[in-house]
Amino acid sequence: MKARTIFLIAAFALFLALTSAGLWYLQTENFQEFIRTSLISRIENDTGLDCRIGRIELDVYRGTLQVEDVRLEAQNEVPGFAFLQIDEIRARFSLSSLWNFRMRLGELHLIHPQVKVLTGPGGEDSGWNPDGFLNTLKISLRLETRKFTVQEGRVTINEHSASFNLDLEDLDCRIGYDGTLPSYKISLDYKQSRLLYKEREIIHDLKLTANLSINGFAIETIEFRHDESLLSGSGSVENWDSPALALDMAGVVSAGDLVLADSSLNEGWGKIDVNTRVRFDGDGIYLKGDFLARNGAYRKMDYADLAGAYEILHDVLYLRDVTGKIVEGDITAEGEIQLRNENNKPNRLIVHTERVPLSEVGDLLNVSSIQYGNTVDSRTELTWGHGWKVAMDCGSKAPLLEETHAFPIMTARPIFPM
Repeated sequence: MKARTIFLIAAFALFLALTSAGLWYLQTENFQEFIRTSLISRIENDTGLDCRIGRIELDVYRGTLQVEDVRLEAQNEVPGFAFLQIDEIRARFSLSSLWNFRMRLGELHLIHPQVKVLTGPGGEDSGWNPDGFLNTLKISLRLETRKFTVQEGRVTINEHSASFNLDLEDLDCRIGYDGTLPSYKISLDYKQSRLLYKEREIIHDLKLTANLSINGFAIETIEFRHDESLLSGSGSVENWDSPALALDMAGVVSAGDLVLADSSLNEGWGKIDVNTRVRFDGDGIYLKGDFLARNGAYRKMDYADLAGAYEILHDVLYLRDVTGKIVEGDITAEGEIQLRNENNKPNRLIVHTERVPLSEVGDLLNVSSIQYGNTVDSRTELTWGHGWKVAMDCGSKAPLLEETHAFPIMTARPIFPM
């Protein structure tokens, strides 16, 4: 019994000594160098690229990782991927993420990443054929992190560059390589990303599954959510020599989100069912679709069954065959609205009404003195350009009013200020 006790004490002492030695080794420069060379070897084996890492600082106790001067470069200059350079990477990690390529991170921050892509020999603009890219990068990975940011990033395609920043939450990215075609199976899911559009910040969630191959980029499913708006659909990018993105989307858009198109539309409420076809190519963005708002309001004017078709072409929004009801009255409309001041053309909106109460017109124009219950049939044409000037050509007929009153319509605030 005494010998057994001595053995257990000795074994426990040896365990403590080995543990202490291991913990001490984790803090040495030799361990940092081991991690650096191991990562370089793993990345080069999995990607087929030349890899350089300047410095690694790993703190196992705090669960932090800092990597500086990372560069991935194709061994031979072929059309496709050229190089990736990142000045600094900061991460909070779990130990298991160091030894398998499914990274579970608390945070991941990329500082000043630069990506360069060549679409033709010597960087000529000859269209992008992903065959070289797919045969250069042969990697499958899964990246999960609660917080992901990119600061001062830059993408260069031949001689054309663009900067970008990212701020994502709950990122789950899966990339699976299939060498038979070859192709990549891509799955992307994130929340609370900040997208800047016309100096407005759009906080949104995105889910996407897609397949990238020499035949094109097939978007099997895509789901975009912003507050109460939700659009889903599918799409593709075909013809790498002259690529064009096509999306078919459908869903519900909150009327409040129309403020993203024009700040004057922040006084609307309700939900709008939309179907849209989007095309983005060298000629710009083209949209075509239809909408239906079963009920809602703009300012204090209520509407119902508002439906119609729309088209965006060359930065002009065309409204066609718009119909709806205001109380018991009917409304039809069509128009052209310039989405860019550079178009240098006036906006035009033609509205026909039948049996619409005058009080609803007052609510629309924010003219409180128009509070009569009489209904009116009218044709109104609004033309406006830059600034607040509005030209109104209005003809109407209505039952006699109970009293005569001059309506200050021409001094009212325009519906769509530019």
